[in-house]
Amino acid sequence: MRKLISIAALTAVALASPGLAAAQPDVPVSGQLATGLAATAAANQVGYGEIRVTWTAPADSAPTGVTVSYRLQYEKGNDVIGVAAMTVDDVTSPHTITGLENGEQYAIRLFTIHTNTAGSTPSAPSAVVTATTRTVPTPPQVTGLMLTAGDGMITAKWNAVTYPVSGIMYNVMTTATGFSSTVTTGETMLEIGSLTNGTEYTVKVWATHKGAIDTTSDPANPTGKGPDSAEKKETPMAAEPPGPTEPAQVTGVTVDASTANQIMVSWTAPADGGSPITGYTVSRMMMGGETVSATADADATSHTFMNVDAGEYTVTVAAVNAQGTGTASAAMTATVTDPAPPAATEPAQVTGVTLNVETANQIMVSWTAPADGGSPITMYSVSRMMGDQTVTETAAAGATSHTFMKVPAGMYSVTVSAQNAVGMGMKSEAMTATVMDPAPDPDPDPDPTPTPALPLAGILALGGVLGFIGRRRVQQRLLNR
Repeated sequence: MRKLISIAALTAVALASPGLAAAQPDVPVSGQLATGLAATAAANQVGYGEIRVTWTAPADSAPTGVTVSYRLQYEKGNDVIGVAAMTVDDVTSPHTITGLENGEQYAIRLFTIHTNTAGSTPSAPSAVVTATTRTVPTPPQVTGLMLTAGDGMITAKWNAVTYPVSGIMYNVMTTATGFSSTVTTGETMLEIGSLTNGTEYTVKVWATHKGAIDTTSDPANPTGKGPDSAEKKETPMAAEPPGPTEPAQVTGVTVDASTANQIMVSWTAPADGGSPITGYTVSRMMMGGETVSATADADATSHTFMNVDAGEYTVTVAAVNAQGTGTASAAMTATVTDPAPPAATEPAQVTGVTLNVETANQIMVSWTAPADGGSPITMYSVSRMMGDQTVTETAAAGATSHTFMKVPAGMYSVTVSAQNAVGMGMKSEAMTATVMDPAPDPDPDPDPTPTPALPLAGILALGGVLGFIGRRRVQQRLLNR
């Protein structure tokens, strides 16, 4: 696999190369080859992990039909390039090799490539030049170390260090009597487990970076080690059992509104949170209206709301103990209805019946309108009975009186009943009345004064008048009967 590595200005390590051997294309090629190969890693030219390579192109241009290109090879080590060398083709001067390890020496050489229609031919390699990449500074001290004890563990957290290149690692050392452990991580937090509860542990952290200047006096340590953080101590302890809490959320809530103007609510008792449940709060909320809450006993699993107005409701249940009220259940909805109206019946019995017979040969009947039985009253039947003879007349739906006319003298009983689309209601209690004929005309007073004789014509005329009056009286008496 070929590796391309970027390198900017670092410290100069300019090594002149001898002349390059002649290219060997398939046709003879003449002219000078590239010279003056040099490699630098100066801080003012490249960054960390980079080497800058330069060379001088031949003074003469390439022959007709031949193109010239350059190939670089480099390998980490002293001044030897072997089979592990990395190769970069088609490079131009200057070229920066990137991705190198910091603080390492690299060997570099150059090839001149001549290419024509038959293919490419490399020259013999130039002399090897070397350059050493910049070393990164010692990592700074880790700060902000904080420890949190748990059950058989300690959680350590600290601040990330500021560093010019990537690759910082953190070493966390945990020690106690007869115990020592160091863990390396790229994170800024570590859970240190498998510890003994009740034992005090000391923890410190330091940062390292491969290629940094080693600040320790141990030459066997190949990496740059920053200074230790301040030590912190912590003692893991078994977790205390949790104290009592409010009850858990009530579940299994169902609502039944099949009975008119009622909501029956049922639920499943929740966990009591370590403190006995003392009761339940059952709430119904009408959409856009007020909330009505009721309490249920500690052992209850149902409650029925009575006399509930028709409408749409949401219902919740929450358990209560000495610690407080638990989370209310998920809301359930219920639609409450009013009772269905009863089936219509005949009108009720007519009451308040009174009779008036002050006028000769008449009975005036009055009454109070009864309940209609759920169907409008359509008429009234008013009956008068004398012996086995009954006379029934009707009155309009809105009437509360009726008069019998031309009633023969005698004693009568009168009843009234109301009728609707269902049928005729019960008759009222019978009321009695006595009907009288009109009083007769009194006889004329005797006239002691002799009546003068009338001429015949007068007598005939008077006879006609008297006859007419007699006939009218007879007719009136017949009408009164």
